[in-house]
Amino acid sequence: MSDPATAAEFGPRVLVGHAGHARAEARAQALVEAMPGAFACPADSDEPDTPLPDALVWIGEAAGGLSPAISILQERALARKTALPLVISGDRLPAGACARAVDAIVPQACPPAILQERLAEAVRQSLRMEEARLRRAAFGRDPFAPDAMPLLPGEDAARRSRIPVLVAGNGSRVAAALAGGLSAIELVGCLTPDAALARLGERPFRMLVADLPEARALDLVAALRRDPRHIALPVMVLAGGASATAALLEAGASDVVAPTAPDEDLATRCRMLLRTGARRHLAGACLSRYRGSGPRARAGLPRDAFERYLAGLRRALALRGGEPHLLRLDEIDAARPPFAADNDDPFAAAIGNPVRSAALAASRDEDFVARVAEIGDVALVRNRQALERIERRIAAIVASTSFA
Repeated sequence: MSDPATAAEFGPRVLVGHAGHARAEARAQALVEAMPGAFACPADSDEPDTPLPDALVWIGEAAGGLSPAISILQERALARKTALPLVISGDRLPAGACARAVDAIVPQACPPAILQERLAEAVRQSLRMEEARLRRAAFGRDPFAPDAMPLLPGEDAARRSRIPVLVAGNGSRVAAALAGGLSAIELVGCLTPDAALARLGERPFRMLVADLPEARALDLVAALRRDPRHIALPVMVLAGGASATAALLEAGASDVVAPTAPDEDLATRCRMLLRTGARRHLAGACLSRYRGSGPRARAGLPRDAFERYLAGLRRALALRGGEPHLLRLDEIDAARPPFAADNDDPFAAAIGNPVRSAALAASRDEDFVARVAEIGDVALVRNRQALERIERRIAAIVASTSFA
C-alpha cells in the first residue's frame, strides 16, 4: 500500500518510517509494498485531525533517532490516552528513544514475512488491552460472576510478586544483565533443552532465555512451539549471525540477541518481552470473563452498560478513522429451530437462536459477542475485515451443524 486511505481497506494500518539512508529506505519501501495495510509516513502526520495509525514501525540504525513525525504521533496518542504500539526493525534502540515507549525490537535479520507477523501481533495485543479496559470500565470486573474470583491453586501473595525466568544453558550473561534491575525477577537455571522442558512442566515461567549452541537452541524453540502449553511463552535466544537469527525467528523465537550485546541492551530486551507477556496474560484473563454461558450470560448484559461500552469504542476507533460494526445475530438464519442449550449445559432450558453459540465459537475473545438486554444477541467488531471473518465462520459452522 502507498497511502493511509488505501491501507485502511486492508485491516491494521501500519505507518512505516525510516532513518533516511538508502538501505533503511529500501527496507521500508519493501515492507510498504508487501504488507497489506502498511503505508509510508505522510508529510501531514503532524496535523491534529489526521487519523492515528494502528501501529508504528521504525526502520533504521541505532545511531539515528526517531523522526519528528513518529514522535509527534506518539505524543498525540499519549495526549488522547490511546495506545499506539511502536516496533523497531533493527538491532538496538534508536538514539534517544525511551524503552518503555517501544513495544518490540525485531532484529534486522528478521525475514520479511516474520516481521509482518510481529507487526500484526503487536497491533492485536494493543487492541486486546484497549478492549479489556473498555469492557471493564463499562461492565465491571466480572459481569457474570462478580463474587467468584478464586486464586489459582497453589498461588500465594509472595509467589505472585515474583517474576520467574528460566535460563537454559549459560546463565551468567542474563544474570549480569539483570543484576540491579528488576528485583522481583527470579532466575532459575538449567543446562540442557530437556531439562528446560522438564522445568516448564513443573511450574509456570514468565519467560525463557536460551544461551545454547544454535542447533540445540533451534530444537528447544521448535519443541516449545509444538506444545500448546508453551506456544505463547516469550522466548529469547542469545545467538549471533544473520542466518542463525533468521532461522531462530522462523522457528518461533520471540527475540534473538547477539551474545556481544551490551548488558543494558540485553536487559532492555528482557523487560520488553516480560512486559509483552504480562499484557497478553492480563488481556486474556479479562476478556475471557465476558464469554460466559451460564444463567447470567443468558439473561444478558444491561443495556445501559452496553451503550456506555459502545460509546467508548466509537471514541477509540474515531481516533484512528474507524467505526465499530454491529451484527445482530438474531437476524441470521432466523428460520432454524431453537437450540436446546449451550454446549456446556445439556440440561438447560432453551435459549433461542443458536447463532450466538456459533458466533462465540467463531470469534476471538477481543470480538464482543454477547446477549444484551432489550437488544438481543449481538456481535460487535472493530473493522470490516473482522466483520467479514466472523460472518464467514458463523456461516460455515451453521451450515455444517444440526441444531434441531
